[in-house]
Amino acid sequence: MEASVHARILDRLDQLSALENPLRHKDVRDLEGKFQGYYRLRIGEYRLIFELATAMRKISVLAIAPRGKAY
Repeated sequence: MEASVHARILDRLDQLSALENPLRHKDVRDLEGKFQGYYRLRIGEYRLIFELATAMRKISVLAIAPRGKAY
């Protein structure tokens, strides 16, 4: 992964963690099927799959992958 992409992902995670409710971000969507309970954050051509522990205000990243390979 290029350094610029890496920096962009970290920046977007910082933005997401600063929100009162990260699930209301315009690029966050619920996942369905076998990924139910997880969310995805769109970052350009990449997808970040995460789960959210709202009580602890914790975002756990499960995967970062190019769009076609994320699911």
